[in-house]
Amino acid sequence: MNAIRLATMMSLSVLGGFSSARAQCPPMPSRPVPPPYVKPLPAKPNAGVTPKTEAGAAPAPTPEPTSWWGLWARVGAPYVFDRIAATEPTTSAADFLLGRSGGRSAPTRVALVPRAAADASISALLDALTDPSAEVRAAAAIAVGRAGDPFVRARLERSLSDSNDRVCASATLGLGMMGVNDEADALRHLLADDVAGRRLARRESVPTAARASAARALGFLRDASSSGALIAVLTGRGSGAQDDVALAALEALGSIDSDASTSALVGIASSGGQSDVRRASALESLGRRGARAGLPLAMRALRDGGRESARSAALALGRLVSSADSRVVAEIGVLAERHDRDPITRGIACLALGALGGRDAQEILGRVIQRDRSDAAQFSAIALGFLARTTTPTVTAMGETATSILLASMASADQRGADFRAAVALALGLARAHDAEEELHVMLNSPGDKLVRVRGSAAIALGLLGSHVAVPDIAALTRRCGIEQLPQCGVGLALLSRRQSAAEIEARLFSAETDVERVAAVATLGSIRSLDSVPVLVAAARDRSSSESLRSAAISALGRIVDARTIPIVVSSNSVDSTMERAVSDLLSRL
Repeated sequence: MNAIRLATMMSLSVLGGFSSARAQCPPMPSRPVPPPYVKPLPAKPNAGVTPKTEAGAAPAPTPEPTSWWGLWARVGAPYVFDRIAATEPTTSAADFLLGRSGGRSAPTRVALVPRAAADASISALLDALTDPSAEVRAAAAIAVGRAGDPFVRARLERSLSDSNDRVCASATLGLGMMGVNDEADALRHLLADDVAGRRLARRESVPTAARASAARALGFLRDASSSGALIAVLTGRGSGAQDDVALAALEALGSIDSDASTSALVGIASSGGQSDVRRASALESLGRRGARAGLPLAMRALRDGGRESARSAALALGRLVSSADSRVVAEIGVLAERHDRDPITRGIACLALGALGGRDAQEILGRVIQRDRSDAAQFSAIALGFLARTTTPTVTAMGETATSILLASMASADQRGADFRAAVALALGLARAHDAEEELHVMLNSPGDKLVRVRGSAAIALGLLGSHVAVPDIAALTRRCGIEQLPQCGVGLALLSRRQSAAEIEARLFSAETDVERVAAVATLGSIRSLDSVPVLVAAARDRSSSESLRSAAISALGRIVDARTIPIVVSSNSVDSTMERAVSDLLSRL
């Protein structure tokens, strides 16, 4: 058996091994037995407590990121790791990135999680569903959905009628994440805001956030019979077509394989009466569907579309065609080098070129990384690493490969700023550029406050390269680094030794002086996904003396760890645990 799979199964057995009879377990009691005693968190209730979330307040809208890092975290990282998953041996890696069930039934998913870990976690999560804090209840609703235990569905359904709109929306999304198609009818009623939906939510109208969550949940279920309900939101035949509900419906239609879904997406993408954001969402969904009907629309948006639709068109084309389509490669290349376009749009075009691969794409990316001094250069670096990893190596007219271009860029990175160095470091890790290990090691130990992101990126890159000689230095940095570096160092170390990484982060948790640092440590444990951390996280989730932010972070981390969609692992050619590579994407999306 592959050594990595064997090591993973051994780590799972620590908390009780695989449970073949999990699907036949009886329902959990209403008052679960508390878990065994573990060391409590230090009581420092007044040290840097983060503000509470106002009851009923809608989450703040996500602003347009002002740098390449923000867009890379929100769009680039999921796109890149999803495309990597499509070209490497995988078991539902793409589904995990997109928050889907991977086609597994809920009982099957639960059976993959060790019994002791699942029971301890679900016990804490069920208690959290009735916590006085709305922030904690909302986190618990999502986490229960991730855990996927079909025997607690009724408890999650009761949260639909929670007096807090955010909790109602989280419970709605959790039902979709649970992956039980029987919930589709209830989700359609919530989306439509009809009499049955209002009865479920016990409100005069279903909150907008819950309707948007219902749309996304139907996408998670990939329920073809729900196409009509989603399309009704777009055409205004429902009880309203608020923009966030419509965008969620467009996203969901990209997950449902039906002719009606394709026709609706094409209609939105080609309509001059729709907003640029809606057209962009439709194009992105057509790309995820692999719907060739979106090809001419994407080509048109690439040339003449607004900012959002041009970005989505480039990403869609990166999925719809191959490097053999020289016309498409040339058009995306024009966008990547058009200086009348903003740097982020040019950078997104670079990511699409990285997905397409081939000599022409590589030459364009080489020009961008060498000549461009905007944020587009950072995207081109990542794209070159992406290209080097997922396509057959090609040589340009100058005798360069994608990896050699990155190595040459590394030599000049000192003069181009910390963001460029961080991007090149990540790219070299993606490209499996073992010739760069020594330089990455130097980066890891670089002094200076301005190089925080560089050191964290170097840690991740060395982890992606499987550089076990770097373990002592990454572990030492994990012990002393600031909270900005902590998630990156933790994940970089976990790529090499998940158990050691969890131990180091737990040590930081218990020695933390502020609540902000404790929250960062707990969130990092969620990214690492070590089952060894379940007792610590259960204790943090149950500790009512801790802040709401800390308890909700612990609950979210538990949901990530027992999410059966992360098991079994993906195995890369370098024997690196690629489940952790996907965790890098998850980590970056929350930085």
